[in-house]
Amino acid sequence: MKRDQDFLPHYPTNALEVSLLLAKLSATEDPYVYFSEIIPTFKTPGNQQVVYTITIVFGVLFGIVIVVCVLVIAYPLLQKSGSQGNDAWLFRRCHTTHSTSSMPYFVLNGGMFLAVCQFIGCIAFEAFIITSFLAYMYPSRMYEPYQAFLQISMWIPGFCGFFVSAFSASYVCISTAEEEPRFFFQRPECYNILLLLIPLYVTLQALGWAMADFMVVHRQLRAFSVLLVILGSASQKWKDHPKIDSDQLNRILKAFRTVNKLTCSRFGISRGATIAWIPFSFSLLIFYLYTIFSLFRLLQRSVRSTRYDIMKKSLNKRIPMSTIPHLSAPPNEAVMHIQRSYRFLLWHCVFMSFCIVWNAGVGLIFLLWVPQVVSDADRTSSSSWLLINESICLGGGAFLSIGMIFQSFRIMSEGRRKPIPEPDKHEDRA
Repeated sequence: MKRDQDFLPHYPTNALEVSLLLAKLSATEDPYVYFSEIIPTFKTPGNQQVVYTITIVFGVLFGIVIVVCVLVIAYPLLQKSGSQGNDAWLFRRCHTTHSTSSMPYFVLNGGMFLAVCQFIGCIAFEAFIITSFLAYMYPSRMYEPYQAFLQISMWIPGFCGFFVSAFSASYVCISTAEEEPRFFFQRPECYNILLLLIPLYVTLQALGWAMADFMVVHRQLRAFSVLLVILGSASQKWKDHPKIDSDQLNRILKAFRTVNKLTCSRFGISRGATIAWIPFSFSLLIFYLYTIFSLFRLLQRSVRSTRYDIMKKSLNKRIPMSTIPHLSAPPNEAVMHIQRSYRFLLWHCVFMSFCIVWNAGVGLIFLLWVPQVVSDADRTSSSSWLLINESICLGGGAFLSIGMIFQSFRIMSEGRRKPIPEPDKHEDRA
């Protein structure tokens, strides 16, 4: 095996060469340490402070986001008097006026569910950061399997929040349309089934990958412990006999191959989990783009309808044609509220689409990069991949969490507005 030859260039070898092997393994293949396993220079005392700082900064950041999530969720529940509590609900059964089906739409509160999903996701991110810090501080206490499990599963709440937000915006398009839904997924039967099955399927699949990563890391730790025991036992004999016999060398090579194989298996699981996430991400992106197109059409139709009504009123009142340039004057408050809601949902969907493109793009980059890293004999490159992967995961998670909490607050703020008065039906008679 070429990688074995890189570490054990010839046979027999002496105790000095085996000690160099042990030093290389402890610097590049040590699965006990979180950040220190990633780049050997992180083992120097000067860079340990960098690791502490990065971990503490992300821990504090997600702690603040958790507090904000609690406030966003609790505020509408504490304001249930009058019109201030009209957004303190999780789901409703709604019927559209043009639907011929007797089954209602089970509509989820996009703002509230987005905040709840981000709250759960931020707790998972915080647990991942704490577990990583404990794995770095106490390398012998086997925290790494839990860290590996959280690294994959902590994205589940975020995806569910994206999905619920997309379906809530889609229902706005369905309910305000002037015709029967043309696509099968917009009918209440299919709408309700997809709303239940897709998050359930994605959750089970992600948990499966997370459990596989948990088992591989657990086996990796045990295999590395065996390798250290073999090297420690052999080192006692090297004090008196500096030569290694064939039996000792075979045991070392076998243990080293096991550790190496499990290390590559972790890259395989990361690659498989990425491949599993990307199709759902692109499907959700297509759904968002369709919703953006529908909202844009509804907004244009609302603006044209408003200008037509103003022109009709102006002509009925026999106002000179010179006032037609003023047709862009503010319409009644109900129409303004509808147009404001359309614009807000439109920009909300644009932001969510950008977040999906960010995550899917980063996933594709790592998906294309991983095979080159795994085939590289230099383990420092794979260690660098792990460092960059963790940094982008945490940085991207922080960006998405802050952005979606802001979006959730804006959505529920729209619901806390006072009821819009009905337009005057006798105004046209003047």
